[in-house]
Amino acid sequence: MAWQQASAGPGTTLTRPATLNLNQQEPAFLTADDAFRLSALRANDQLKLTWQIAEGYYLYQHRFQVKPRQAGDAALPGLEFPAGISRKDDYFGEITAYYDQVELSIAVEPLDDGPGAREILVIYQGCADAGLCYPPQKRTLQLVKDGHVTVHKTAPE
Repeated sequence: MAWQQASAGPGTTLTRPATLNLNQQEPAFLTADDAFRLSALRANDQLKLTWQIAEGYYLYQHRFQVKPRQAGDAALPGLEFPAGISRKDDYFGEITAYYDQVELSIAVEPLDDGPGAREILVIYQGCADAGLCYPPQKRTLQLVKDGHVTVHKTAPE
């Protein structure tokens, strides 16, 4: 088994087993969609967002954003975060990270009787312990009257 060193911040080095691609002898990283699986569920006026986070990957608490997709839609309340793990990050300094799973709940207004769906933009960012950091990920959630929520990858602006 190969071991890889990863920096957890200035003056700190972590040593852990690395997943190797035997053809290239480099860590094999998951896609952002596989590393951070987002699902959404709406019940009445609450929207529950759940990320299943692959082993060896984490999400930054301070990089979560949830906001209306369309200008003029009602603002969403601030997010309340569960406890996470404090760690030192090479790029952001002291941060709170989430491993394995994180759930966020947010209040949403009931949909009116008009046609269409309400869209909410969700932005998040994470890294692999082995050293790869992903660009911010954007997903659009479509909320429809029957309580159904669909998640779509948002095209870069």
